Amino acid sequence: MGLVTSCLAWIPFLGWALHVITAILLYVTAFKKENKSLGTPQLPA
Repeated sequence: MGLVTSCLAWIPFLGWALHVITAILLYVTAFKKENKSLGTPQLPA
């Protein structure tokens, strides 16, 4: 996956779009983890 995106990232608007998609996914995953940590503590399975 990383090699494919590296090959495509040199195209100006496509590289920008890939960065935006990555940023959105990082924000979503960080928000989900933050919400889980605010709940009751869970013991690892």
